[in-house]
Amino acid sequence: MQQDGKPFLGSNDVQLSCVVKVEEDDVVDRITYFSRLGGSEYRSIIIFNIKDNLTVFTKHGNYLEGRVTLKNLISSENRTVVEYNRIICDDNTAYRCDVQLSNYNTQTSNGHSIVVKGIPNKPDGVPIRTPDSNVCQGINVSYSCSGLVGAPPGYIRWTKLSSGSTTIYNKTFYSDTLEECNINRTSILSIEIQKEDNNAIFRCEVIHEIATSDMYQQTLPEIFVYEPYEYTVITKSPDKNYYDTTTPFIELTCFAQGCNTPSYVWYKDTDLNTSIGNDSVYIISDVEIENSGNYICMVMTIINGTEETYNKIVAIDIRIG
Repeated sequence: MQQDGKPFLGSNDVQLSCVVKVEEDDVVDRITYFSRLGGSEYRSIIIFNIKDNLTVFTKHGNYLEGRVTLKNLISSENRTVVEYNRIICDDNTAYRCDVQLSNYNTQTSNGHSIVVKGIPNKPDGVPIRTPDSNVCQGINVSYSCSGLVGAPPGYIRWTKLSSGSTTIYNKTFYSDTLEECNINRTSILSIEIQKEDNNAIFRCEVIHEIATSDMYQQTLPEIFVYEPYEYTVITKSPDKNYYDTTTPFIELTCFAQGCNTPSYVWYKDTDLNTSIGNDSVYIISDVEIENSGNYICMVMTIINGTEETYNKIVAIDIRIG
């Protein structure tokens, strides 16, 4: 038997031929194609009746109907041809052909296997970061990416693009799921993250002999790596230099940037013994002159196992309208 064309899943340029070599006075009556379906036993799938120039699918060959073209080229090329119009996973098996001569002798060909190759695709989506929140410098962060890598499989390559430089990671982890003549691979990149990785792009790309240059997905630039504490800001709403007593309320929001989740306590003026709020937001609902003053946001956060305290002050000026 002879195969022409590359049997990629869905391809339409594959031919399986039974080439006949007989003595000059021998006459070929019938050629039968066999495939090894569901085990080691060969079963007939196609019969070429050369004498009557007829072809027929057997009950085991019904899966080929509508997908193949049968050609009797014995008189011109000493062969019969099964031309596949669409390769599917069921075609991934071993084949042979038997040639029956007019003298009732039968010749059996060598076996031949069609190895259906899966086609790789672009990864399913943008790499997923775990944890997906802000993190401290030096912790391990994982990126995961999934997609079809073909069969036999290619691989998923991880690349970091940062400040004009490119880093390729060779140490990754993966798991495979076998699909229809293809392999779906989930690849995981685990790295110790640094502040220099802020705004870097992490790319997962399918590498395969027939992969195209656009078979990748990548993260968007983002800032998510911080020190345990970096700074505190207080915002006012409405944001004014001074307020009059007709203002319904004044909302103060304290925000501490850092990789750890802080706690907040509000104080007014120099009285640090009496707190007026314990949330990031404090609302002055009674906008009167006596509520003018300095509002202090105390931020508590953990650094190297120890609670540290920082503060930020905002001055509120309330006047008679």
